[in-house]
Amino acid sequence: MPIFKAGLGVSLTFIGVIAAILGLVVIVSSWRTGAIMLSYGASGPAAETVSHATDPDRFWKLVAALGFAPLILGALAARWGLSILKPAP
Repeated sequence: MPIFKAGLGVSLTFIGVIAAILGLVVIVSSWRTGAIMLSYGASGPAAETVSHATDPDRFWKLVAALGFAPLILGALAARWGLSILKPAP
């Protein structure tokens, strides 16, 4: 079980740090540009730009969902992973 616990701790820390960094990048870039660009679609890529000036409610919902949520959840996952890796006293 110690190998599984170590692997879980390293995985949580690694993925959590990546999620937190990506969330921070989304927050900083959306605040600097005032817009968020999205692309989606399986049959053909559809692109959309949500601007703070044209649709502020949707803009802040996307900043919260794509920026703050990964930042907070990623930081919590990284913290949990580090607490798993910390040796017992």
